[in-house]
Order: sequence, then structure tokens, then C-alpha cells
Amino acid sequence: MEIIKTNELQLTDYGLYQMFDALNKCLGKNIIKMGKAVIKPGARIPLEGMHPHAEDEFSYVLKGTLVSGTEKVQNNITSGEFSFIPKETKHWCKNESNEDCELIWFLVGENLSNSTI
Repeated sequence: MEIIKTNELQLTDYGLYQMFDALNKCLGKNIIKMGKAVIKPGARIPLEGMHPHAEDEFSYVLKGTLVSGTEKVQNNITSGEFSFIPKETKHWCKNESNEDCELIWFLVGENLSNSTI
């Protein structure tokens, strides 16, 4: 068993949002990366356009609300809800509320030699 304490999280501060990278593990044929995001009111990720990942993205909203979209659909995601974005899907999200949005995210991808997430 491995426990990652709050003070051990690697924080990346992007101004209007913060990413806490907690776990990056190679498990058999998969690489799994996990973390927490805190998205401030008005923040959009990415700032413009859309961004795809080479990995499947799973998220769970702990607090607040986000608007999230792809090239085909736009949804509101609120606390207690999960989302799934298949790999290579261009997407974005924005906190249009007046409170922080906090979520836990997972990226799951195929373990290729020299692959990084």
C-alpha cells in the first residue's frame, strides 16, 4: 500500500487553476496518473481552443460546477458527478460559477516503452 500525504503532492500553479499530481504508476500494460485540480471562478482550461490527451481521462467533481465541452457536445458537471473523456478527444472546461471547483482526475494510457503522461 502506498499513501501520498497532502504535503507530498507536487503542485503546479497556473494562476487561475492549480494541479496537484499525486500518482504516476506503471501497472502492467497501463500507465495511470492521478491528481487533484482546483479551478478558480472564471478559469478556462486550456485558455483558448481545445486540448486532447493520448490517455483516457476520468474525473470526479468534489466541489463546485464546471462547463465542459468537446467538438460535439457541451455539458455542466457538478459536485458528485463523474466524467469520462476518451483518449484523443479534443476538449475544454470552464468554471463559470463564483466558487472554486475541485475535482479528482485520472489519466489511463497504454504503457509504451519510453512513454510519459
